[in-house]
Amino acid sequence: MYSYTLQVASEDDKKTLRGIMLKTRAETTDNDIKTAIEIYKKYNAIKYAQDYAENLVKQAYTIIDRIPVEDKTVFRDIASFMAQRMS
Repeated sequence: MYSYTLQVASEDDKKTLRGIMLKTRAETTDNDIKTAIEIYKKYNAIKYAQDYAENLVKQAYTIIDRIPVEDKTVFRDIASFMAQRMS
């Protein structure tokens, strides 16, 4: 989401987001987190990440279907789990 947002955001939003991301965890405030989320939402970065994850799962399923193993359920479950973790 971060790299996507840096590609599409205004210069002001890029500067704000970079400033937040360069802070240590201890320095980051609740307001910083809210601001970052607002910027991500403004540029549909969350939707972009979800769509990207779904595309990766589809690609994984295509590859999994070619694996010469009868029960591919565990591989599909792992791919789905990873996509959920990414989005």
